[in-house]
Amino acid sequence: MVTPLKNVSWNFSFDELGIYDTTAGIDYILNKTGHDKLHMGGYSFGATICLIALAERPEYNDKIDKLILIVPTARMKYYDRRLIILKIFPYLFHRPLRGLEYIPKMKQPDNQWFGNQCKNKKYMKWFCIYAMDVLQGNYLAIDYETIDILKTYPQPTSIKVMTHYYQLILADHFRKYDYGKKGNIKYYHSNTPPDYDLSKVMAATYIYHSKYDVIAPPKDIKWLIKRLPNVKNVTMVKKFSHMGFATSPHLRPINILIAKQLLVDDCNNDMLSNKTYS
Repeated sequence: MVTPLKNVSWNFSFDELGIYDTTAGIDYILNKTGHDKLHMGGYSFGATICLIALAERPEYNDKIDKLILIVPTARMKYYDRRLIILKIFPYLFHRPLRGLEYIPKMKQPDNQWFGNQCKNKKYMKWFCIYAMDVLQGNYLAIDYETIDILKTYPQPTSIKVMTHYYQLILADHFRKYDYGKKGNIKYYHSNTPPDYDLSKVMAATYIYHSKYDVIAPPKDIKWLIKRLPNVKNVTMVKKFSHMGFATSPHLRPINILIAKQLLVDDCNNDMLSNKTYS
């Protein structure tokens, strides 16, 4: 069992999650089922990892039937102005994390400050909803009964993953982990980390995003679409936030559409034109 005390288990960034963990999961499922291909989907950071896996291990594209990307985060150039504090005051985020392998308060999913404030405290639910609204977008349609999902939010992760996010916001690139000039020369033989080659993501791709998403905004989604060679369908949901795809009470039509796109053969699919939902 992996524990927070084993430092080596927390020495990973986006790269390791995509290159090793995701591809190992694909192989495990195919070996267990005996199938040649599978459908793969990712939400937010999960979509990011899917892209990295297929860009860095392009041979795995042959094992993917359809790739579902829900509010994928890749390049983060047009993130909301409320997050610009990361650019103006980097020491508020980056410097306090130096020397750590993981975030101590996140190591136990059931013992997190944010979750403890939100669960079983009715008067705090409104505060939690407001906080998520500010962070995730102005149109946070949410089923109030599902707010308890926040009691295990966020899940444990490494400092390198958090730092990698921070680096992408500052760099305006979708690229590998930045080890600094000396480290980059050691790992990449260049002063700066290379961008992920999205032209290698050849799997049939379906993208879902929101007009009012402040973390994966439409301009960054448009940038991503232009760089993916096999996008079959793009669906925009107008009045959703970034987290709305997980917590909104209006998810049923979107879930039905995703199910249909997974089940219907591309050759007979009449839903391949781009769609917008209000």
